[in-house]
Amino acid sequence: MDELRADPEYAATREALGQLLAAGTAPVLVYQMGKVGSTAVVAALERAGLPVLQIHSLGEGLLGYYRKLRREGWPVPPHVHLGLALRERLREGWPGPLRVISLVRDPVAREVSNRFENIRMIEAPLFDARGRLYGEAMLRHVEAWLCREGALDYVFGWFDRELKPVLGVDVMALPFPAEQGWIVHRASGVEVLLMQQEALGEAGPQALRAFLGAEGPVAIPEGRRREGMRFGEVYRWVRERLRLPRQVLERIYGSRFCTHFYTEGQRRAFLERWAARQR
Repeated sequence: MDELRADPEYAATREALGQLLAAGTAPVLVYQMGKVGSTAVVAALERAGLPVLQIHSLGEGLLGYYRKLRREGWPVPPHVHLGLALRERLREGWPGPLRVISLVRDPVAREVSNRFENIRMIEAPLFDARGRLYGEAMLRHVEAWLCREGALDYVFGWFDRELKPVLGVDVMALPFPAEQGWIVHRASGVEVLLMQQEALGEAGPQALRAFLGAEGPVAIPEGRRREGMRFGEVYRWVRERLRLPRQVLERIYGSRFCTHFYTEGQRRAFLERWAARQR
């Protein structure tokens, strides 16, 4: 932990967290894997006047990830500093019940977005000499990546690496009404709202109302769309053309993760969306 103590960004984050908690109202944690639509939820909570913290990891691997970024010269994202500060604070004690919101998303759609989010870390010739992204090269990369065994291990194991050991909440052993798209679990000083990203628009306001005990539905603004960000046009182009072998998709959508969080009809719709046409 010596390297953290010497990191001024971490020190500033820890100080700001302490000041926030000292104000008296414990923040809601939007604690989920990346690229599942959390920005819209954070905006909704902030509009409702609630303090909120957005993080992707509190698990044992976070410090190792921090060290890897520093060792390889990559900037450390703010959510990593925040996660490390929160890990310390949770060990010291938390004021009141711990309220957590976590989302899931079609794993293929999530992984396509994630490939673009972390594109500079991909070791493949994707750019020309002027820094322009080759659409065909990116499409081939995404197809090859998703066909790899274990490509979605991060997604499929996220709850077992994060919420289960950190909060003592075994999400995969708890019921999830996939038809409804969300559920609130309350136990042992922890309150967790689990929700499908695909249900945010229709069921999200009611789910947040139930979770927060609000008098009426909590409006959820539209979140960031990758199409409007850097490489957005190439992202849209890749999504439109991405097609994967059915056996790959059957493995993905037959996983424990997908069968837990999505109905058979939802999984079939995802599969057909990404399936290569039979010849």
